[in-house]
Amino acid sequence: MKKVLGALLMLSMAIGGTVVAPNTTKDVQAATTIQSNRWYEGMTDGTNDQVYTYKMQGSGYFYYQVIPDQAGYYDDGKFVENSYFHYIKTSMIKNYKSYVNGHSSYYSDGGYESPNYSFKKGDNVTIKICDRYNEEKTHYKLKVTFVKYKNFEKENNDTRGRANKLKKGVTYTGLAMDGDTDWYVFKATKTKKYKIKAVCTNQDYCHQEVEAFRGYKSKGYASTYAGEGWKTVFSGKLKKGQTVYVKVSDGGDDEMYKLRVK
Repeated sequence: MKKVLGALLMLSMAIGGTVVAPNTTKDVQAATTIQSNRWYEGMTDGTNDQVYTYKMQGSGYFYYQVIPDQAGYYDDGKFVENSYFHYIKTSMIKNYKSYVNGHSSYYSDGGYESPNYSFKKGDNVTIKICDRYNEEKTHYKLKVTFVKYKNFEKENNDTRGRANKLKKGVTYTGLAMDGDTDWYVFKATKTKKYKIKAVCTNQDYCHQEVEAFRGYKSKGYASTYAGEGWKTVFSGKLKKGQTVYVKVSDGGDDEMYKLRVK
């Protein structure tokens, strides 16, 4: 797990993200509202979900980890540890939509780490942790890690009317979540030729469909994959004040991309 976390931190710094300095203080009591970048400890009760709320901080993304580290059962009021019961489920919900759906994790797996997510600043997400079987009582650790990013997409940009503005010479970073569509708009500041480019930044599998529009007419398209470098989505002359919309779609869960106007 430490190797995985170390690799994630190095990757985030390499692509422009900054992990907010962690607070290693541990809370031994289960919390209702949790902060990012600190560990919390809790114990399942064998019956109910342990419920936590996290509020989206702003420009960047987050992921969360749940690590079961002690489990067992009660015999005449005495806790008996049993490694077989190191098995919990976790879910994440926002506005009644499920993003993590009952993912199970063994202690031997090193716990669960979610994909990356990004929502509108101030949006609340609900994280739930429960036993895999009702007779279990499992001790666990929980942490939400927030990675701050400059010029990161602003949700909810899933329609043309909510498109994020692009500026010439600025590189923007976006996160393609499962079923997510991202919209951007560029307005020409002077009459000249412009290029809009896109690139996948994940090191492993990554794919997006990126299309440019003048009005509702398609004016350019690129299918981007990991390792292929920057691709031109739009190239053409614009008059001052004319706009080009860019739609990024068909991304899988947890895929990062960049856009820039030249």
